[in-house]
Amino acid sequence: DEGDINNLGYDYLITYKKNKIAESILKANTILYQNSANAFDSYAELLMINGNLEASIKNYQQAVNIAIANKDRNLELFQKNLEIAGQKLKNK
Repeated sequence: DEGDINNLGYDYLITYKKNKIAESILKANTILYQNSANAFDSYAELLMINGNLEASIKNYQQAVNIAIANKDRNLELFQKNLEIAGQKLKNK
């Protein structure tokens, strides 16, 4: 399920230090679970870690949009993550 795929992506990131594989896994999660704000938020985080701030912001925005539509309880977290990515881009 979505959570298992998300965890697998983070395993590749944190445990195995395989950022590109982790990025592919988390991107696949956004394709499989297109209405999951968390899937987009996780993918955006990895894009930010990998230095792709523009794509990160796009995916954080998608997470926020989905969270608003779904009345997701984590909306504030997603908004904060979007703001952080935006600040990193400004300071680049």
